[in-house]
Amino acid sequence: MPVSRKGIFARNISSNLAGYLVNAAVMFLLTPFVLQELGDGPYGIWSVLIATTGSYGIFDLGIRSAAGLYLTRYSAQDDAEGVNRSFSTAFVLLSGLAVIGLLATLGLASQLPEFLGSRSSGEIDPGAVGRDAQAAFLVIGASVSLCLPLALFQAVTYAKERMDLSNGLGILERLLIAGLSVWSLQADYGLFGLSCVVGGVQLVIAAARVVVARRLMPGLRVSPGRFSSGAVRELLSYGVYNSLVNAADRVVLAAGAVIALVAIDEYAVTYYENGAKLIPIYTQLVLAVTWTITPYATKLDAQGDRAQLRRLLVEGTRGSTFLAAVIGGGLIFVGEPFLGVWLGPKYIEGGEFVSSGWILALLAIGSLARSASSCGRQVLFATRRVRRLAAMSAVDVVCTLGLSVALVGPAGIEGLAWATMAPAWVIYFGWQTVSVCRCVGLPVVQLVRAQLTSILPTLAVMFAFDFFVRRWLPGDNWGEVLVRSAVMFAAAMLVGYSIVRARIADLRGGGAATER
Repeated sequence: MPVSRKGIFARNISSNLAGYLVNAAVMFLLTPFVLQELGDGPYGIWSVLIATTGSYGIFDLGIRSAAGLYLTRYSAQDDAEGVNRSFSTAFVLLSGLAVIGLLATLGLASQLPEFLGSRSSGEIDPGAVGRDAQAAFLVIGASVSLCLPLALFQAVTYAKERMDLSNGLGILERLLIAGLSVWSLQADYGLFGLSCVVGGVQLVIAAARVVVARRLMPGLRVSPGRFSSGAVRELLSYGVYNSLVNAADRVVLAAGAVIALVAIDEYAVTYYENGAKLIPIYTQLVLAVTWTITPYATKLDAQGDRAQLRRLLVEGTRGSTFLAAVIGGGLIFVGEPFLGVWLGPKYIEGGEFVSSGWILALLAIGSLARSASSCGRQVLFATRRVRRLAAMSAVDVVCTLGLSVALVGPAGIEGLAWATMAPAWVIYFGWQTVSVCRCVGLPVVQLVRAQLTSILPTLAVMFAFDFFVRRWLPGDNWGEVLVRSAVMFAAAMLVGYSIVRARIADLRGGGAATER
């Protein structure tokens, strides 16, 4: 039986959130165990090995994301030849990058023992750890490299909007790695054993993705003979700009901590980073929802259905903006007592540096602008306006870095937070909103209305309830923080309910979000 459009969205959103929560839980529980079993020195080496091999994926030039987009477009147009040409071309390109990754692994691994020996503090045997680290790096580097082309098959689950299958395999991967890692470390297999667990599970899950992709798209054919220079240009023209957007996002997130270290000191970084810790979680939670609309928006664009694309933009923005306002409001109003209980009261007392809670509030306000515009960003990705997105990201980086350098002197880490927050509202809430409306032929005022009617009432009610509740629940312990948060979120849900009721009444009365 065919699944309704609402059912598809619900399935993909719930599976995305489930995958996110499992990843967070595994990281939270496994990290202290691995640290204790390996020890400080080997654990530091392991962290560097994972970070180094993890960076291999950054250099895929956005080919995997571009392949996902074009598979979706060609599949929506019933163009089997276009699907196979694009996929085969991407597979050949990523196979070439996999060879480069293998050669880089061999070269870096050959230098590891000597490098670690020169850096050893004497707490560990540099010879034994160096050889163990070398073997571990070879295993992990080879696995990550081989997975580059195999990971392309994940684009099929994206094109077919079966993110539940992709997330299911991802959850299985995380749980297998967690369980086998515990076994390996308890058996005293060290770095090499841990690398075999991680690398082996990654390859097995990659193979499983191939099987799933074949079943979802039986007509998929991978052949070097289908390699096309036209497809190369098509993939790179989208992928490179997509990579630039992702790289710019990382620069903006890291800019504050780096400039705090250079311009002030490492203690300032701690206070700033404590305030910034929850921001990636915030943005990723909203993205877990809005990312699910991208393949559907791609199909609508490929089929030329502008009316449905406009409706998707407005309704998707209304819902995702409400979610962004609820999470952002929680960080703004309850973030400071949460940090005080979680990390310690000294970070929110505002002594040598401004409170980490205030840093969190400023960064959350900036992230609210980004998150409220997240649906529009996915529509721009789906309609291949990646050059425009890259231009916005470049301006964001320049403005954030420039303002950070200008404000860090007179305002310290608070200036860094303002420098990250201010450009977001101008670029994403302003420039991007105008761009996406022009792209789909929607009046700007209609999209802004959808955003503001979700943001303003939600934050106003959350603030009002929190203002009165904080007198009795200042948030000095976990119980007070949780009760205070629950009351405030319950108030926000009332706003959400009223928004939904008003929207249903509007639709029953004949209104249409795309045609007003």
